[in-house]
Amino acid sequence: MKRIEKTIHIYPTLDTVVGTVTDGRVSWMNIVCVGMWGPEQMVISIGKLHCINKGLLENRTMSVNMVDESMLARVRRLETAAGEDENSLHIFDYFSGELSSAPLIAEAPLAMECRIADIIETDTHYNYIVTPVDTYAREDILTDIGEIDYDKYHPALSGMPAIKMNSDRGGKKMEAIFNRRSVRQYQDRAVEDEKLEKLLRAAMQAPSAGNQQSSEFLVVRDRDSLERLSGMSPYSKMIAKAPAAIVLLGSAKRMRYAENWEQDLGAAAENLLLEAVELGLGAVWLGVHPLEERVDYIRRQFSLPDDLRPFAVIALGYPQNENANHFEDRWDASRVHYEKIG
Repeated sequence: MKRIEKTIHIYPTLDTVVGTVTDGRVSWMNIVCVGMWGPEQMVISIGKLHCINKGLLENRTMSVNMVDESMLARVRRLETAAGEDENSLHIFDYFSGELSSAPLIAEAPLAMECRIADIIETDTHYNYIVTPVDTYAREDILTDIGEIDYDKYHPALSGMPAIKMNSDRGGKKMEAIFNRRSVRQYQDRAVEDEKLEKLLRAAMQAPSAGNQQSSEFLVVRDRDSLERLSGMSPYSKMIAKAPAAIVLLGSAKRMRYAENWEQDLGAAAENLLLEAVELGLGAVWLGVHPLEERVDYIRRQFSLPDDLRPFAVIALGYPQNENANHFEDRWDASRVHYEKIG
């Protein structure tokens, strides 16, 4: 045996969606911190900053829904809706059993409505001890006598920690590329100045057309400014709760090859996102250019001169979920063509 870093390696875990009702609306959250609590109960661990806690604490009920591969695309959309937006209500069809405040996902292979028996609170998380009231299973995963057929039940697995790259993927230097995810929920913790500088240094190392280096960067940390910036679009609400955001700007004064400035800024944005993973941060790229209403909104908020054009905003911070950046295999051979198409 060889001693390695002190990390809990109980992976993979089941990809799970918790449901409740918050302020009269259905709320969902994708979680991976699920475990047994004795033979008849489970423990569900949720970061305190997540808005779903309001409903859970008020109702003392939740649903625990296992998902399969066919549902994963919509499960990932929960990161965008963040449980607080009415968009999250429409992600799944649902029904209610005995507990009206524990909505059950209709297409989930397995779903349980649960009462919250106890809550163990830490500095950062609520750990809900739950007792199932009823369990529902899709008929296609059951045997003729109504038991789960584990040859047919294939739940999605998640919660993989930072993947250890093997030699054919380039070793440790490639981990950030394969583990990067769009992270929209952050701890209430400031990002250190030295880490912000490292992010900006990484962005400035990106290639640019003719080495014109057409990018400039506006770092936003003031809480009122972040609140205003979050109004840029329906998809930028997480900025209001982010410790920091960086607005990427194209500088007309720096452009010798103006037709290529978007490519310059795209490369800078990707470098910044990858460096965020390396630094233990989470980040999400929010598009601005070429949508004029978003471009104009940022111009007004920050009184930008005409020669600076907003390209994107990157919200960032320490992830609420420590496994937010994790490997998901996106390889699809059908998207690769050799010599010709078709």
